[in-house]
Amino acid sequence: MKNCRIAGIVLSVAVIGLSLSACSQDTAVGGSGPVEGYDRTPAVVLEMPLGFSNVAVHCFKGNGVYVTEGYAEAPSSVSTVPNDPFCANK
Repeated sequence: MKNCRIAGIVLSVAVIGLSLSACSQDTAVGGSGPVEGYDRTPAVVLEMPLGFSNVAVHCFKGNGVYVTEGYAEAPSSVSTVPNDPFCANK
């Protein structure tokens, strides 16, 4: 009976170990695919007057990525500007 209990424990540990190893860390945001890397440099925030969405500008490989702040009436949006002059020296 003791051997059955030990075998059951070993089997349980093996199953749990295999289950956890199948849950590896996904390197993609949202699981959409592989990620080459992350650019965590800060963006420039253009603070707009009250009632208008703020805009964040981030340069990535010479291209401008513009993101607006979202709120209830207007969701956030993302726009890109290829070869953005703002990003020429960044």
